[in-house]
Amino acid sequence: MSDEAKARNDTQSALTVEGAAWIVVGLLAAGLRLFQLGLRPLSEGEAVQALAAYRFAQGLDAMAPAGAIPALFTANTIGFSVMGASDMVVRLLPALAGLLLVLLPYGLRHRLGRGGALAAALLLAFSPSALYFSRSLDSTIVVATCGLGLVVGAINYLDTRRPAALYAAAVALGVGLCAGPGIFSLLLIFVFFGLALY
Repeated sequence: MSDEAKARNDTQSALTVEGAAWIVVGLLAAGLRLFQLGLRPLSEGEAVQALAAYRFAQGLDAMAPAGAIPALFTANTIGFSVMGASDMVVRLLPALAGLLLVLLPYGLRHRLGRGGALAAALLLAFSPSALYFSRSLDSTIVVATCGLGLVVGAINYLDTRRPAALYAAAVALGVGLCAGPGIFSLLLIFVFFGLALY
């Protein structure tokens, strides 16, 4: 076997091991976020948002109430229309956003290294704060996911100049603006960081 073929085999083996590690991290994060998601009763704030979306889905209210978070309200309305009403459906968007947050460091492997990106994903998978906000009807985890998605998209665009990365960053920004006011704090941080780098 030539040196080139041996190097190619080593690379393929490393990618296979790395791919398996990412799958394990993703499954762990999904299990922690989705297992018995509807077991805990809704808190008062969660119940107010869920009831508003349920009433809208049933055609009882013609519009979202004041103070409703557009991304969560829309996701809950669609969820109630498609899957029916339950505590699990109410918390499904934050749980999926938390899972995406864990997997986003994969897009920064070229900057963090393979081990660094995997370690960041593991930290996010087992983070008590990320886990708590992923299992409650709150926009915090959606905003955090959109912020990291914006960073990943911008860095990948600056490194590769591929328009797809810029489109992904734009989608993350759009969803983040619908997810809650916390995105404005993140945008201010990004602007000041960019000015400091400039």
